[in-house]
Amino acid sequence: MKVTVTQYLNVRVGKPSVNAPTFQYLSPGSELDVDGKLYKGDAFEGVNTWVKDQAANYYWSGGTNFEALQTSIGDAPQRDAPPREVIPAETKSQEAKPQDATPASDTRFDYNQLLVLDAKFKQTKGAGITIALVDSGSSDHRALGDAIAGKHNVLNGSDNVSDTSPDSQGTFLAGIIAAREDPANRLVGIAPEAKLLIVKAVDNGQVSMTNVLAALQWIDKLATPPDIINLSLHFDPGAKRAEFDAVIKSLAGKGAILVAAGQDETAIYSNVAFYPAADPNVLGIGAISKENISSHAINSAIDFVLPNWSFHSLQKSDNAYMTRDGCNVSTAIVSGVLALIRSYLEKNALYENEMALLSNAATRLSASNFNEMLRVYKS
Repeated sequence: MKVTVTQYLNVRVGKPSVNAPTFQYLSPGSELDVDGKLYKGDAFEGVNTWVKDQAANYYWSGGTNFEALQTSIGDAPQRDAPPREVIPAETKSQEAKPQDATPASDTRFDYNQLLVLDAKFKQTKGAGITIALVDSGSSDHRALGDAIAGKHNVLNGSDNVSDTSPDSQGTFLAGIIAAREDPANRLVGIAPEAKLLIVKAVDNGQVSMTNVLAALQWIDKLATPPDIINLSLHFDPGAKRAEFDAVIKSLAGKGAILVAAGQDETAIYSNVAFYPAADPNVLGIGAISKENISSHAINSAIDFVLPNWSFHSLQKSDNAYMTRDGCNVSTAIVSGVLALIRSYLEKNALYENEMALLSNAATRLSASNFNEMLRVYKS
């Protein structure tokens, strides 16, 4: 049975609940192919019935024309009482993911829209902010549009930053941060008007501390440093620890915010945090699933934590998409969030601390507060 979406509608994964995971939303006019049945679930605006597609994604029936269609055949459900046949929904694990990672042509993953953050920050779209992405490079994916403002390859000194990694990590993270708001795109980044400085320092997926150090030292020599430096990677600095500490301190002193991958899942409670997240001048980012949240203290080097979803973003082949999870992705999300906050401060000539504002906006991490929304948590 085909129904039409009548208002912006979240796709809820696994169960008919406003707290179920949501990875995308549908625009009015989108068509859904559903099984023709109503399922009892969470009430919203007086309606507690939902429809379901073949992939076990649920849609609040009040946001579709399902009722109007039923009225046309003389079987209208009542808003103040359940319809004649309301089927109890089968519940799935909160870990349920969409079966098709590539959305239909009339759906988009809009991370700026999905992000739970004060609208005054989100509305800036990150305009005027530059994020250096130190990683495997990036392809010229059409969803990035004009996002890439600069390129440098520390492996050979050129401006060729083609993403040669087997997992498309650099391109994927670029999309999470700054995919553009083009109607032709199926992805919108956290900060879709921010600019990217792509610094290729990872060769074919292999992280070399020597190359990462060279990347940071190159950035440190720029006349105008980027606002944010994204380091979705980790390594043992070994004998070069002092050199890393020096360049990180220098960059932070110039106003750059360094953000790095800290740990995943239960390891956020361990006494080991990845480097460079462990550096006191770097924000460490973790990722966790609800079932792994505990009352133990989070490692002090991990400043913020995000839900460990399977996120959707860009693949290095043009117009291709894929999914990834883990703290590498969470790091890119926080970089985008910080771009929104810094953009707001600069636009309004406010001299406040971005990290303090983010901490004030973040929710305390606990199982009871963790509701599968895209938001930043703090320890």
